[in-house]
Amino acid sequence: MRFVRLAAVLGGAILLAGCGAASTSTPTSTLPGEPAPRPVHDVAVLDAVSCATAARCVAVGATTVDGTGVVVPISNGVPGSPVPVTGTKGLFGVSCPTTAFCEAVGAGNGSGVAVPVTDGSPGPPVPVAGTNSLDGISCPTGPLCEAAGRSAAQGVVVTLTSPTHAQAPSPVAGTTSVNGIDCVSDSLCQVVASTSNGKYNDVVATVAGGVPGLFRVVPPGTSTFSGVACSSASTCVAVGSGVHLVGSRNTPEGVVTTIVNGTPGGAVGVAATPAVHLEAVSCGGSAGCVAVGTDGTVAAGASKGRGVSVTIAGGTPGHATPVPGSNLILDGVSCPTSSSCIAVGTDGTAQVVTLSVPRSS
Repeated sequence: MRFVRLAAVLGGAILLAGCGAASTSTPTSTLPGEPAPRPVHDVAVLDAVSCATAARCVAVGATTVDGTGVVVPISNGVPGSPVPVTGTKGLFGVSCPTTAFCEAVGAGNGSGVAVPVTDGSPGPPVPVAGTNSLDGISCPTGPLCEAAGRSAAQGVVVTLTSPTHAQAPSPVAGTTSVNGIDCVSDSLCQVVASTSNGKYNDVVATVAGGVPGLFRVVPPGTSTFSGVACSSASTCVAVGSGVHLVGSRNTPEGVVTTIVNGTPGGAVGVAATPAVHLEAVSCGGSAGCVAVGTDGTVAAGASKGRGVSVTIAGGTPGHATPVPGSNLILDGVSCPTSSSCIAVGTDGTAQVVTLSVPRSS
């Protein structure tokens, strides 16, 4: 799963329900020309975001008192009023194929849950039997979605037909969790997962018709992938965190790999000092993708660095570009166009950031 899953540990707040009202908070101070993070008060963390258009997005995460899952509509980069979803313990993924419909996933009372979101307003959570948590979801065209997560024994994928039907989970053999998913059509998806044998973690698998194939290991086998996005029907990009040797010490680094027709290439490190941890990626078109994360070490649910974005062109990551902000972690990103993205995360309070593309070369 992601390098940092803050929703489970930071808790959540009792919020005034209401969808679409603009946040009363103002952006934090920033450098001239740089995007200003916009805080979402009473929300601890936003784990994921999906934008049907450049103007309409939905983010999900958890509140600050008891970790209840929360849905936050975003209009033109401005977060609206958070809406808690009773019966959930954090929402970790969301996909919006249209401005009117999204599907969110997360954890509930003993199982993963799916939550339909209509015009920014969440419905009741639907338990998904046979899962412990659902961490990612992709709905390429409409209410037929593929979700990814884990059961008590292994990583799984689940076909969902919103708002009430979930097929039996399909295991991804040899994995402990499926960390991310992106579908180029209703019948073809790519997933990233962690393995159960401790030998290597960076693996990818193709899901065809809801049935996952065998996973493929990405050399050199020293990374954990947290996100995947596809720029075309044949090409996807996976991102995460790995290690490289500096002298005699293993040093963390962000890693990127390109997947062509289900076959991954080698992991490419992101050149940066300090090290970069990549949490999520989105592709606004065939021209390139944008990954986000943090440029500092992460411990006890906090980062010692700033949020960063990394432009990926032709499978090659550029330099990490910091987003001004204190101890900021970016956990999710969505690029509805080739020129702009919305990123979400936390610095102790949930944050929404508008990114221009390309951020760096």
